[in-house]
Amino acid sequence: MPDNHIDKPLASPSNEITSTRPRQESTLALLSTEILLKITGEPGKDEETLSARDFKALALSCSRLFHLVGPMYYFADNCSVLQSAFKHADVETMERCRQHGALVRDGWELSKACQCPSERPHRRYYPFDSLLECVAIGIVPIDLCIEALRWLMRYAYDLIEQVDQYWWDSNGDCHHMPELIVTLLGNSTDRARTEGICQMIRLSEGWIEEHDGQVVETLEQKLNLLIKYRTVDTDEKTALRSVLKILKEYSTLARQQGKLDMNRIGKKCWQKLVAALRPWGYDDDFVASKDFCTMLPYTSNDEPKRVHRFYIDRNWRPYTQWYNAYELQDPETRANLDRPWFAKTPLTQNDSGIWEDTEWSRVMTCAYEDEWRDMNHDESFNRAAFEWVSWNGAKYGVQDWVAPKPDPEFKLEDNRFWALCCGDEDVDEDSTTH
Repeated sequence: MPDNHIDKPLASPSNEITSTRPRQESTLALLSTEILLKITGEPGKDEETLSARDFKALALSCSRLFHLVGPMYYFADNCSVLQSAFKHADVETMERCRQHGALVRDGWELSKACQCPSERPHRRYYPFDSLLECVAIGIVPIDLCIEALRWLMRYAYDLIEQVDQYWWDSNGDCHHMPELIVTLLGNSTDRARTEGICQMIRLSEGWIEEHDGQVVETLEQKLNLLIKYRTVDTDEKTALRSVLKILKEYSTLARQQGKLDMNRIGKKCWQKLVAALRPWGYDDDFVASKDFCTMLPYTSNDEPKRVHRFYIDRNWRPYTQWYNAYELQDPETRANLDRPWFAKTPLTQNDSGIWEDTEWSRVMTCAYEDEWRDMNHDESFNRAAFEWVSWNGAKYGVQDWVAPKPDPEFKLEDNRFWALCCGDEDVDEDSTTH
């Protein structure tokens, strides 16, 4: 069989032949359809078939063969026409392949080394990787690459890091875009090309609702289907409905205010979402590690494990996520942060411009992995800071550090510990609710 890796775009036969050409009376054209299919083989059904180039030659020979084998051309050689279209950002051919149903989503093995500056050589290619190689080589204008990316997004192609790259382990859960696209940005010196790559990054990272409330509507429709076909148990149904309720509140607030002001209410929204899942924080059937859920054949009730389930990752640390992703990266919020360990280890900025609190990973030990179950964001950080001061305060001259009071809107019922933590040792036990 021919090489599946095609360096030049394969032109579609539909551009070169029409059914109005004179009828040809060749012996091949007069054969029955069954015999022709025995000769050519059917891509996707037969192990041995003609190559894409041979199908193209047959399709161009006469109008009858054009109608018969023309569609097979798009499926031949593992949809090599589509592979070539990805590599050359040929949206017209990509769309024609889609119309014939010739789509490749699972990737394909590379027959020779790729030409992209990835950290590790790719063993397989997925559509987005092929498009990024097109960007790396610079064989087509960047605006065509952007249009090709829009096409991939329109038809729900994955735009995530590959398993054979260094970054995959770190970004497997959050579905991070390939690090290669950042490398391409760093290597770019042309202004228009740089702006185009930045636009591709924005497209591959984000998603914008087509109308206000689309996320909520979509989630509600999917949840209704899950309930209708009984694919969720009672706890899962209640938990998902709790999340849906919070998202509806956000959607209503966004419509009233035009948009959500993340600087003003971002943390509040995040904490309310976390609080919606708090009732299941100590349910061992609902909170589990990913590996545990994959390996264990039975639940804690000795019931066979379901094929599909929802669960909360035991290693989930929502407050740390918010701290790293928003508070450290927002200049105004970062300037107002008060952490006692800053006297020992100030915040640093890595080579990618991301701000980091290197001491926090040591402060937030395993003892705090369940901080979201019992505390809000501020309470969790204050407890960790309070204990850090008790261990290291004298050494670094911060033994008199006083924790800021938690946001009162999210204060938990038992405030005795936080009154002590904030320096108020005279706590009226009767004033504490339980």
